[in-house]
Amino acid sequence: MRHRPLLLVAISTIALGSLGGAAVAQADAAAELERNERLWETTRPQSYTYAIERLCFCLGRGQPVRITVEGEEVIERVDVASGDRLDPALADDFPAVEGLFDLIRDAIETDAHELVVTYDSVSGVPIDIWVDYDERIADEELGYRVTEPVMPKGDLGAVLPTREGAPPSVTEGIPHVQLDQTSDDAHYDALVDLAFADERVTQQPSRASLPGALGLTLASDLAANVDAMIVGREFAHIHAEPGRGSMHLRLPEDIAIEVINEGWGVWHPFALDGSLPGLVMVFAPRTDADLNAMQSIIEAAIDFAAPGTGE
Repeated sequence: MRHRPLLLVAISTIALGSLGGAAVAQADAAAELERNERLWETTRPQSYTYAIERLCFCLGRGQPVRITVEGEEVIERVDVASGDRLDPALADDFPAVEGLFDLIRDAIETDAHELVVTYDSVSGVPIDIWVDYDERIADEELGYRVTEPVMPKGDLGAVLPTREGAPPSVTEGIPHVQLDQTSDDAHYDALVDLAFADERVTQQPSRASLPGALGLTLASDLAANVDAMIVGREFAHIHAEPGRGSMHLRLPEDIAIEVINEGWGVWHPFALDGSLPGLVMVFAPRTDADLNAMQSIIEAAIDFAAPGTGE
């Protein structure tokens, strides 16, 4: 059964039923593969992360894994749900982007019965793949779906440690709420103090969250980066209840992916659907060390909201 592709940006799709013996269809698939590989070569970041889900009747299916690549080497594979490193025995099943191209090439060269590929028309990345190698054999189909788009690695990781412990539970829809591991009174109050200590920020009731949330609003005398705002001049907010101490804020996407990779947050649904790129939930601080990390993240959000005003 086909899975609906995740639409990240504009896409191009090639669907080839019964490739075997269809020379014209095979040539079209090969040409499309070559075109998108060239596009990827021109857009590929030196270092990047992305996440994929393996679709098959096999071990590891339905398990989105976030992959970090530096240069030509995969340096980390992490289970998106748990934050745990992937079992090394499964490493080959979750390749860098080049491995997805290799899978498509193999399907073409071996005359797979069916090949369906959706390419991202901006980056060339295959964001949805399905291969049925032999119509006579059941359950040998294999596919991949990109669940988090390719993101260049930023430099916040140089000062941002990895978050200790398992990630908290978070709702998937709207409202987007952290359900456990929330802040006690002392750490909530300290978070509020550090969030509004910067003179570039004013405190207002949030216009984009549940009642009681505190909106981080850019000072009226500063020029705002509209791509950093959630609504109006509000670029972040701190939740009261539920999810006490958790935050939503917008970041440059390379920094957002660093925050997520180090375990400090997750994408907001509006970032995943493309309506508010770079919008993340940052988990509530539990310790003084968490507060230090939050300070770095908040500073990055303020610098993004008010470009040219940081130190």
